[in-house]
Amino acid sequence: MGEKDEAVHGYRKTDNVYEMIAAEASELVVILEASPGSIAETHEFLQNETVASKTHLYLDQANKNGYIANGLVLMHENTENKVHYFKSPEDLDKCLLKTCVVKLAENIRTAKWIRSKNIG
Repeated sequence: MGEKDEAVHGYRKTDNVYEMIAAEASELVVILEASPGSIAETHEFLQNETVASKTHLYLDQANKNGYIANGLVLMHENTENKVHYFKSPEDLDKCLLKTCVVKLAENIRTAKWIRSKNIG
């Protein structure tokens, strides 16, 4: 039995457990729906309210009427204004998503700094 067989918070140490621990400790979680793995991650992360509250989803506009957009996402109040649609491959080729995510991260960092200084 390897190290991954030891328990963490009652769960076996597997890659998805490590990802969940990292997501819980993060200020911002960004998921780009681009593979079966990211779709599974979306479902897992949105079921954890702590992680769901800081998760921003970037979904391909071609899937706007799909299962994630009209199923799981609608079930979670914490995803309000945190679901963004992009046109693939155009938006990816132009790095528009990267620009949006960097700006979002900077806004979160600035807001955290302002709160720490009791400004505003």
